[in-house]
Amino acid sequence: MKVLKRDNKGITLIVLVITIIVLLILTTAIIQAMNGKGIIDKAKEAINKWNIENEREVLQLNVEAYFISRYNNNDEKKLGEELYDKGLYNGEKWNMVFAKKKNYGTGWNYVGSGTKIGEYGKTRYNWVVNYETGEIEYLEKGTYHKLDYTDSMAVTTDIALNIDATNLSDESSWENVENYGKETDGTGGVTYDEENMALVFDGKDDYLKLTKPGDFSDGFTFEMYMNLDRLCYNNGSKWDAAGFFCKMPTLSSNLLHSMRFGFAPPSSDNPDYMNAAKFYEKSDWVGDGFRLRTDYLGTVLAPASLEDSYINCEKYITIVYYRYEKSKPQDESISSFMENCKCDVLAYYFDGKLYGYTGYGKTSYDKGYAIWGGDNIPMFIGVCPWGEDSNLYYLKGKVYTVRLYTRPLSSDEVWNNYDTTLSYRDALKELMG
Repeated sequence: MKVLKRDNKGITLIVLVITIIVLLILTTAIIQAMNGKGIIDKAKEAINKWNIENEREVLQLNVEAYFISRYNNNDEKKLGEELYDKGLYNGEKWNMVFAKKKNYGTGWNYVGSGTKIGEYGKTRYNWVVNYETGEIEYLEKGTYHKLDYTDSMAVTTDIALNIDATNLSDESSWENVENYGKETDGTGGVTYDEENMALVFDGKDDYLKLTKPGDFSDGFTFEMYMNLDRLCYNNGSKWDAAGFFCKMPTLSSNLLHSMRFGFAPPSSDNPDYMNAAKFYEKSDWVGDGFRLRTDYLGTVLAPASLEDSYINCEKYITIVYYRYEKSKPQDESISSFMENCKCDVLAYYFDGKLYGYTGYGKTSYDKGYAIWGGDNIPMFIGVCPWGEDSNLYYLKGKVYTVRLYTRPLSSDEVWNNYDTTLSYRDALKELMG
């Protein structure tokens, strides 16, 4: 009997252990089933939806309060950040939300998580709100990207012109921009390449004409990010070249008295150099700088060999003009050169790095500025005069970015703009898919 009792006790313990193990297995299976796509997830999803709709109602009440306040002439402020479409003439303030189904700009406000709303407290989600139409859109995390003009460049002060090619993606919205080179059927002219987010210049007779205020008497910075099909070439009857930018009363006016940049072919006087810039008929400083030189006609010259490494690839060119009595170049080599020559200095940066510099006459620049420096003088993008009057060179290729500052940027600012611009375009490419 004792043995039997011991056996009974042994069997009972084994059954108990097995029962516990089975219960643990069943409990684990139930939890896994619930925690997968089951009850727990559904509960969380339901709570999240309720919270979203609850917050939407709070925002709706805020919109209604804004309407009532405006009706009663009270100063009720809108929530969040005011958004602006990307356009040429709001290049200093554009602020947009890019979503998969719709992009939000002018007329909308971005209300990000953490925005304080009266007694409700801080928002938990991200929204766009249109206070005029009453529309309220929930922005699901990971389905949108917020970008503004500060994302496209590092330096946002003292900027007179900011063209990112996406500013001009819809020609019907272009304001104060004239597109030349169109045929009678409406084709031609500067076009927009959606895939590359670029303005396309065909190199024949198309260019952009625009007017933008800007005082460049203290120097300036001009930037262009592009991919050119050519610099200089001979079309069988004459030489042609790349015209980047010019500022002058009209393209048919005396080109000797214009501000212009481009790459024109070497002349018989300087077979190893090509024209790169000019500001007046002559310069009262002539000589060699570093990789650049200024000739007796006041033309800034660049090595002709530059053409070999400049076409059919993305290049970021930055041109900075330093005034002798008003500028203090950060780069020691430029500063030392300026002090030795007692003149203004023009420097070229390629892909954010200093390429070369040369001197220019202070008086010559002032004489030229007196002609092309007025606010009412047009700017031309994609064309540049050279040689005889009305002999125009046109840019051929894609242009992604054009900027003009009313002061010389430092070498660090030049690099930061280059780096930020490329990062911004990478973000846009990923966003646009």
